[in-house]
Amino acid sequence: MLQTFLAWISLTGINPALPGDVVIYDLTHNKVLGMIPVGVDPRYLAWSSSLNKIYVPNKENASVTVIDGDTFEAVKTISVGQDPRKVIIHEVKNKGYVFNYSLNTLTILDLEEDEVQTTVPLEGAPLGMAFSPDGEKLYVTLHDNHSLTL
Repeated sequence: MLQTFLAWISLTGINPALPGDVVIYDLTHNKVLGMIPVGVDPRYLAWSSSLNKIYVPNKENASVTVIDGDTFEAVKTISVGQDPRKVIIHEVKNKGYVFNYSLNTLTILDLEEDEVQTTVPLEGAPLGMAFSPDGEKLYVTLHDNHSLTL
């Protein structure tokens, strides 16, 4: 059985004030399979392999677009707060973590329901995120005060 490898790429609109797209690219056959319209200024997307969904933060829409990995359709838009720039997925807990840069907050998503679970204030603008090797802690780097928070 031949396996097909896909790449999901977020692209801003030609005019940054217009909605962007997520491009689905077939790496095995070197061709574009489709383009999915999302919000304005899409950023660092993430894929939940267990749920086969792609989560795309839309910086200028204060939202995350949910794309079904089987149908390649945008199935939901989740309001998360101003200036979302990155989402990472915790596969075991089925949680998504979105940082909202200018609000200095972290929004936690329930990925089974595709809804906001809670929003946590941070002591600075979040810039990056990573899980500890055991997956029990989420590390968030803070741009404003050059620090790391748990």
